[in-house]
Amino acid sequence: GLPTLDVQCQFGDSSVRVWATVRSNGLLECVTPPMDAGVVDITLAVAGESSVGGRAMFTFVAPVTVASYEPTAVPESGGTPVSVTGAGFFDTAQLSCRFA
Repeated sequence: GLPTLDVQCQFGDSSVRVWATVRSNGLLECVTPPMDAGVVDITLAVAGESSVGGRAMFTFVAPVTVASYEPTAVPESGGTPVSVTGAGFFDTAQLSCRFA
């Protein structure tokens, strides 16, 4: 089995630390705490000592909400552009439209 370590993750300047779960010899998993949108440092703490192994940048994003879309109906042949209005959109390859 994997060793049990006293490892925590800290996001930004927050005093909140969350426990890390050791998934493998080279992988830890931390569940993010609630944070305002923005880019923050993520640091590890082992046995209460911060900044173990350097820092990495992490981005918290605002929730995406859709207010409306237009047009509301298109031909089944496809190919019609659809405009989506809302908030929290950001430029990333992970943001996409899905028609179901």
